[in-house]
Amino acid sequence: MARRIKDEKVQKISLMLSQAVTAMRVNERLLCELLRWAAEQCNDPNRFIHDAVENAGNDLIRAGTDESMTSLIATHEALEYLDHLATEIRAKGSPAGNAGEGAIYPNYPTPVP
Repeated sequence: MARRIKDEKVQKISLMLSQAVTAMRVNERLLCELLRWAAEQCNDPNRFIHDAVENAGNDLIRAGTDESMTSLIATHEALEYLDHLATEIRAKGSPAGNAGEGAIYPNYPTPVP
């Protein structure tokens, strides 16, 4: 039996979802700035960024090894996002510039729904 959700409840859920997305975006911006700052403190900013992103990607791959299609798709999307984020970190204000652009995990299997 389907339950109807009241309009007021839908509005509250929408607001909560909107606030959650906003918080994630703020966290992403802060993380990017933190990684840029940390890279600037190193002798080799390119290596620092590459290692940080590679370690995060390896953690994602390990987490997505339960052989389900949902995990494969989620892991693939997370890795694509991580590559995009790494490119952005390198490109904006980092002394590392655009060096080393490109997919970090080009051999990770692409999910076929």
